[in-house]
Amino acid sequence: MSKHRTLLSKYLQHQHTDFRSLTPGAIILLLTMHDVEAMRAAVGLPSSLVPYFTNNSINSHTELSACMDAMADKVRVKPIQIALRG
Repeated sequence: MSKHRTLLSKYLQHQHTDFRSLTPGAIILLLTMHDVEAMRAAVGLPSSLVPYFTNNSINSHTELSACMDAMADKVRVKPIQIALRG
């Protein structure tokens, strides 16, 4: 699990304090979210919202919700940065 947390810390450098208390399942959810949304963004279909990853029990965990928002923002911004350099 430490490898997963290390990888997540590379993706969400500013959310380190938020994901410290997350369960192993929540860490895997965030890493999966990153991979799925990165693939969508790579083909030009980034989500503005990730509703398929949200439900009431997830929304009740503020740390997880904050990390999910940060991950979605990170994945959405990357294709824009690549296009601007292009």
